[in-house]
Amino acid sequence: MERYPLLDRKDWSAEQEIAAQALIATPRGEVRGPFIPLLYSASLLDHVQKLGEYLRYDSLLEPRLREVAILVTAVAWSQGYEWQAHARHASAAGVLPETVDAIAQGRDHPGTPQDEREIIAFCRELHADQHVGDARHEAIVRRHGRAGAVELTGICGYYTLLAMVLNVAEIGDPEAIANLR
Repeated sequence: MERYPLLDRKDWSAEQEIAAQALIATPRGEVRGPFIPLLYSASLLDHVQKLGEYLRYDSLLEPRLREVAILVTAVAWSQGYEWQAHARHASAAGVLPETVDAIAQGRDHPGTPQDEREIIAFCRELHADQHVGDARHEAIVRRHGRAGAVELTGICGYYTLLAMVLNVAEIGDPEAIANLR
């Protein structure tokens, strides 16, 4: 965290204090990970954490599927911090350990439930091609509706933003994922 060290609370501006307290009041409970560098731009932190609170905790997609999408995004961005945090959340949400390992290795696992396979395929295609073809899109819409497809895209985008912030701040060892491959 040398590029963006955690600011001492006594040095926070009023805007930083307000943004940090809003973050702390969420289920996150503290300023950590990508929110450390985001605190340098308190207004951005405030907006980002509000979006993230919805996508992470209240999205139309169930937590298990959200976590699968987050893991695919962490792999796409070689983001070790994001991976380590969300691999635990994925397991707690009911994602099979074999599925978590397969995502890390960029492969599929035959025991992965179909709804998770659809999420994985959609997110991989979106990250790799910057587009999702009709077949993948329709599979998500059939199962989750158009709103679910939009929210899944939002989850990928939001966690891409966090991965970019973490990578620029040099938080999270990319080898955390590479070592699983």
